[in-house]
Amino acid sequence: MNQNTSSPRFLLILMLVLTGLLGGTLGINLFFDPLWHAGGNQLRGVNYAFNERYMVLNRLKRVLPKVDCILFGSSRATLLDSSRIPGQRCVNISFSNGHVREFLAITRYLKRHKVEVKRLIFSVNEVSFLSYYNQSGKDLPDYIENPTLFPSMIKDYTSWGGVDFSWRTFRGRSPLPRAYQKNEDGEYTGFILPWALNQGYHPSQKMAAHPALKDAMTKENLALYEALLNIYPQAKSMGIVMPVSDWEQARMSLLGNLSEYLEIRHALSRMFSQGLVDFSIPSPLTRRVDITYDGLHYDPKVLTPILDHLSGRPQASGGTQVKALSLEVYQNMVERQIKPFIQARALSVSVEPP
Repeated sequence: MNQNTSSPRFLLILMLVLTGLLGGTLGINLFFDPLWHAGGNQLRGVNYAFNERYMVLNRLKRVLPKVDCILFGSSRATLLDSSRIPGQRCVNISFSNGHVREFLAITRYLKRHKVEVKRLIFSVNEVSFLSYYNQSGKDLPDYIENPTLFPSMIKDYTSWGGVDFSWRTFRGRSPLPRAYQKNEDGEYTGFILPWALNQGYHPSQKMAAHPALKDAMTKENLALYEALLNIYPQAKSMGIVMPVSDWEQARMSLLGNLSEYLEIRHALSRMFSQGLVDFSIPSPLTRRVDITYDGLHYDPKVLTPILDHLSGRPQASGGTQVKALSLEVYQNMVERQIKPFIQARALSVSVEPP
C-alpha cells in the first residue's frame, strides 16, 4: 500500500476513534451528570457530593434568570429543601464548610449577571468566624471571580475524572453520609443516607476536637456579611442557626469559644433585616441521638420548623428570635444549660491533629 494514502487513512481512523471515545465519555457523564451540568442523574435521581461547590454553582447557572432568593450555608443547610419556600424561586447554595468569603464572591457573581435577588437567607455557623477557614474561596470555580471565564461542561465531562464520578454514581458510592435526591417537584434536595441514620450518633465522654475549633473567633468577618448585604441593599435578609447537639455545643464551651460565638450571632441578628432565628438552643431535640449522624447534620424530617419559619409561619415553627433578646439574656439562655450538661456527664475535650 502506498505510504501517501495509508497515512491520511490512519489519521482519519484515529480521529474517528478519538471522537467516538470523547463522545461516549460525554454521553455517559451527561447521563449520570455527577456535577449537575444538566438535569442530574437520569438513572436513579440521586447524586453524590463529589464536588459540592461545582455542583451547586452549576445548578445555579442553569436557573439564573428565575432566581430571586438565595439560601447560603454550609453542609448542614444542604438538608433544607429550599423549593418548599413559597412565593419565590429560592436556590440553596450550601456546601461543606461554606464560608462568608465564598458567599460574598458568589453574590458579586449574581450581581454581575444582573440577577435581582429579593431575599437573602443565611444559615450561620462557626466556620465563617474561625481563623483556620479564612482562606476559604480557593476551591470555587474560577469563573465565579473571573468574568472572562465560563463554566465548561465539555471540559468536565470529557475527562477521566468525570468518568470516575459517573462510575461511583452508578455504583452508589457516596463519599459522604449524605447525598441529593429529586423531590416530587423535580428539584434536588439533600438527605441523609439510611445507613448513616441507622448507625446513629454516639458522642463520647472524652471528646476530640479539630485544632481549628480552638482558634479564636474572628469578629472582623462580620464586615464580610455587611459587604454582602450592601450588594443587594433592598433585599430582605434573615439568619438561621441549624440544630446543633448539646455535645457539640459543650465541645465549643470547653474549648472556650462558645460565649464569643454567641456574641457574633447576636451581632448578626441586628445586621439582618428580619433578624436571626436560633434552632440550636438546648432542647429535647438537640439531645436526641437518633436523628443525626454527627450532632451537626439532622434528618430533614425534623427540619420542618425551619422551613415553616422561612415560609412565613413563625407561630408554628419554634426557634428563638435572637434580635428580640439582649446579648446577656441570649448567652445565658444557652450557657446556663450547657454548663450543667457538661458537669453532669463529666465531659472533657482534647485537641487532636486532623
